[in-house]
Amino acid sequence: MNDLIERYIYDVTKRLEESKKKDIENELRANIYDMIGDDLSEAHVVDVLKKLGRPVDLALEYKEKKSYVISPRQYDDYIKVLKIVLIVFIAVTVLSGITSSILEYSGVKLISSLIEEFTDGLFGSIFFGFTIVTVIFWAIDQNTEKQTEFDPRKLPKVPEDQTLKSRRIEGIIEVIMIVIFGSMFVGFLITNHLDVNIQLDEDSFYFKGNLLNTNYTTYIIPVMVVSIASSLFYSAYKIIKTKTSILTFAIYSVIDFISLVAATILTVSMDVFNPSFIEATATASNKTILEITQIGNQIVHGIVIFVWVIFIIEQIVEWIKLTKKQKRN
Repeated sequence: MNDLIERYIYDVTKRLEESKKKDIENELRANIYDMIGDDLSEAHVVDVLKKLGRPVDLALEYKEKKSYVISPRQYDDYIKVLKIVLIVFIAVTVLSGITSSILEYSGVKLISSLIEEFTDGLFGSIFFGFTIVTVIFWAIDQNTEKQTEFDPRKLPKVPEDQTLKSRRIEGIIEVIMIVIFGSMFVGFLITNHLDVNIQLDEDSFYFKGNLLNTNYTTYIIPVMVVSIASSLFYSAYKIIKTKTSILTFAIYSVIDFISLVAATILTVSMDVFNPSFIEATATASNKTILEITQIGNQIVHGIVIFVWVIFIIEQIVEWIKLTKKQKRN
C-alpha cells in the first residue's frame, strides 16, 4: 500500500465516529485508487490528494452533525480538551471546598458550609474552565495558516498505537493547566496570605497573616516564573509542531533541572515558614517552637523529595518515548 495514501486516509478517518470509520476508510481508499489509476508515482499521488483537499475538510463532509462550538477545524480537539479540563476543574473545586470548610467550621455548620462552598464554586469553576479552553482554541484557530498550500507529504505517519493521544492535544491540555495552576501558585506566593479558623470542640486555632517567610518568597518567585515559562514554551512547541525533537526536549530538561536545583537549594537552606505562623501553631498545639519548626522542615523536605521523584519519572518517560520514536523513523 502507498504510504502517502494511508497517511491521508488515517488523517481523515481519525476525526470520524468509530462506527463509521471502517466503511468510510474502504470507500475513500477505493475512490483514491480509482482517481490515481495506474500511475503510482509520488508526484501523481500528491496531485490527486491535493485535489481531494485537506483531511480535516474532507472529514467534515462525511459528518452528519454540522453544529459547532467554534471553528470546525478545531471542534474535535476542542471537545476532547474541554472534557478533560472540566473534570480537573470540578475535582479541584470539590477538594478546595472540602478543605476550606474543614479549616473554617466544624459539626453541623461544616455540612452547611460545604454545600455552600460546593454550589458557589462549582458553576464558577465550570464557566472559567470553559472560557479558558474556548479562548485558547480561538487564538489557535486565528493564528493557523489556513491559506498555505496543502502538502500530503507533510501529513503525520500512521501511529503504531492509534489509541495514543496526539501531541497537539497533549500540548493544549498542558498549556491550559500550566496557565491556570501556574498563575494560581505564583499568585499565592505573591499574596502570601493565610486566614485559618479551626474549631474543634473547645479548642480553636486562628491565624491571619503571611504563611511563608517573605525573604523566601522574594527569591523563589523568579525561579518559579522561569520554570513555568519553560514548561509553557515546551507545551506550546508541541501544539505548533505536533511533535517533539530530542534537542527541544533536552533544552527544556536542562532549564527545568536548573530551576529545580535552584528551588531546592533555596527551600532547604532558608526558613520557609513565617515565624509568626510557627509561633501561633506552637501555641495552639501545646508544642514548642522548635518542635513545630522540625515538623515544618520535615513537611518541606518531603515535598521537595516528591517533586524530584515526579521530575525524574517525567524525564525518563519522555526520553523513552522520544528515543523509541526516533528508532522507528
